[in-house]
Amino acid sequence: MKKTEPVRRFNRWYAEVLGVFDNHAFGTEYSLTQGRILEEISLAPRCTANEISALLHIDRGYLSRLLTDLEKRGLLQRIASSDDRRRKELVLTEQGKRAWQMLDRKSDAFVKQTTAGLSDEDFHRLTDAMKEIMDLLGRDAG
Repeated sequence: MKKTEPVRRFNRWYAEVLGVFDNHAFGTEYSLTQGRILEEISLAPRCTANEISALLHIDRGYLSRLLTDLEKRGLLQRIASSDDRRRKELVLTEQGKRAWQMLDRKSDAFVKQTTAGLSDEDFHRLTDAMKEIMDLLGRDAG
């Protein structure tokens, strides 16, 4: 067995668990990527597409298409920055805030459902293992 196989097997399994390949996250009309974009805009109002692209490691062309779709759905607006009129800041509309809150609730429900059968001890083992993976791979656990 190749040294990479256990990591790749885990990645394939966890991508399935998360529904990465499903275009409808948690049974909604939004993809996981769209949900993450809405989340980041809710956490950092008035961020820019470049900031979202860098943060989520999304190709700028692909991100532009996703943002255009979210804008057409009435979930976000691009407004000119007060500092630099050429710079467009991303802001969730009221509809976008409601969509993000619904996705957030569904995400919490998914985690609760997925971990419902775990004892408190096993739940802590799981979250400790997740933190350990992030620590080992040098990712921010925030």
